[in-house]
Amino acid sequence: MSEQVEYFEDIEVGDELEELEICPTTEDVKRFVVVARMDNLRFTDDAYAKGEGLSGAIIPGNMSLGFLSRMVAEFFPLGTVVNLTANFRATVPHNTPLICGGVVTEKQEQDGDNVVFCDLQLTNEDGDRYVQGTAQVALPKRD
Repeated sequence: MSEQVEYFEDIEVGDELEELEICPTTEDVKRFVVVARMDNLRFTDDAYAKGEGLSGAIIPGNMSLGFLSRMVAEFFPLGTVVNLTANFRATVPHNTPLICGGVVTEKQEQDGDNVVFCDLQLTNEDGDRYVQGTAQVALPKRD
């Protein structure tokens, strides 16, 4: 599959989205929580997170969702994300290589829009799934 899909006709059920590989560092998380105004130390302080029963500081869920959103937006540059869902299956550690991936599960016309449905996932290099979700993207048709 190409790195980007612009038109509804250019994607088929079963096509995989171009993966996004990312390795968010502790510094990345610290910058994110400042901008997002999230002051919970479980995101930035290992000792505090361990005191809550976690293995260490974790990446905020909405930061993980942002990675999936970025992958979808980059893959469908002319598309409009009309729905994005996530199911958080496990905490995401800092400084871990992550892979955002997805597959097209359905295409349909809805109320005049051409919508592509995708299953999404955020995993580590071993395939352990941290987040799974779905996206619905409206794409233009060729004239």
